[in-house]
Amino acid sequence: GDVVSAGLPTVAVRFPENDVALSLIKYAKTPIAAPSANLSGKPSPTESRHVIEDMDRKVDCIISGGACNAGVESTVVDVTEETPVILRPGIITLEDIKKVIPETLVDEHVLAAVSVSDTPKSPGMKYKHYAPDADVTVVEGSPAKVHKKIQELLGENSEKKCGVLAIGEKNYN
Repeated sequence: GDVVSAGLPTVAVRFPENDVALSLIKYAKTPIAAPSANLSGKPSPTESRHVIEDMDRKVDCIISGGACNAGVESTVVDVTEETPVILRPGIITLEDIKKVIPETLVDEHVLAAVSVSDTPKSPGMKYKHYAPDADVTVVEGSPAKVHKKIQELLGENSEKKCGVLAIGEKNYN
């Protein structure tokens, strides 16, 4: 019912690449309803410790299959119509899929937010699914000014964990 379909008229089928997950499916001898191991709206975990932090005392058991081989969400593709449509981009890219099915499209909501009145076609489309629980500051300007501002921000926030996503060759250690 709604628990398996997230209240939507479709069900997603996963194809895990993990040996532990594949063994669990084999030994269960029945389909397994398995959503992502995180609370709704939180980034998907990449290690068992992330699952424990997010799901502790909310589930009966956590089986560790080791760290994920990629820290990117699953790609969700709608194949209910003749032309496949990517609903959520992930580790398998549009280019990967187009090698097999050239006519594949991308849902309009991938690049534009799903509005409150819209019904998302897949979980993870409506919320800030990839958003970290952290402040983000965008710094623009000449390379020298950008470098100076980043150094200032790092100094002001030295007691916090900080990361810098930069395009260029500067090192901000």
